[in-house]
Amino acid sequence: MTGKIRGFLIANFLLSILVLSVFINLASAGSDFNLPIYMQTPAGTEKASSKMIRDALINYNFEVQEKFEYVADDKCSVRAEQGSLNIGEMILGNIDLSFYIPSANGGLGEGSLTAQKGRANFFNLGFEVTEILETNSEILKFRAIGEGALNRNELSFDYIIVTFDKISNKVDIIGKGDVDFEAKDIEASKITWCGGEETNFYLIILKNNLGQQRSAEEIRSILDEHPELIDAYEGLREFYKPEYYTSVVIPEFSTMIGILTALSAVGVFFFVRRKQI
Repeated sequence: MTGKIRGFLIANFLLSILVLSVFINLASAGSDFNLPIYMQTPAGTEKASSKMIRDALINYNFEVQEKFEYVADDKCSVRAEQGSLNIGEMILGNIDLSFYIPSANGGLGEGSLTAQKGRANFFNLGFEVTEILETNSEILKFRAIGEGALNRNELSFDYIIVTFDKISNKVDIIGKGDVDFEAKDIEASKITWCGGEETNFYLIILKNNLGQQRSAEEIRSILDEHPELIDAYEGLREFYKPEYYTSVVIPEFSTMIGILTALSAVGVFFFVRRKQI
């Protein structure tokens, strides 16, 4: 291969890369990627999990809005002490309460509670969070269930409500089950995360249940319109797999690749033919 042919091929290749780069930049103009995705739920504005996004794509009409506002942290760890706890006809002190709410993909959370009076009366409880009832800049409130014991008598609780006041840094907890209990104004001694900040994000607002699931083609159409969803959740690309999609995944992009390839081939063909003539 002569130097002129080699130079032409390199120039043609670089031109193709330049045109492709311009196309990609134009295709992505107006879309802000790398922004977190949140969803408006009865509990407040929560960071959306992949499962929540999939459910919305399959079963709901929704809209996506770009926001810049305060959002609460998606995880919270608290340890609280002091105060008194009423259980049955007893009043116990020396409260030690702790709970941890993990990020969206780490489950709902868990916690424990102990209280005692002297050496004779002791209460302990372990609980699992079942539902986040409210979360914002001022309050975190959740429901839980748990198992415990009072003076070695095992107890079950099918209704536990924990309320963390982020302004006063105090926690209230009530429980109903084999025995009812209640404790108020427990002082938070250690708080990790649990705050929030103003940030730029996408907010998904659910409207109504479709009643009938969307087809894969309809879901792909929504994802084409909102590529920020795939940018945040790579797992959504499964809707473009061959078993879901029989044509080209991104027609515009693939078409441009084909055009550039064809132009390169044609350019090389005519150049080489000209040299031969």
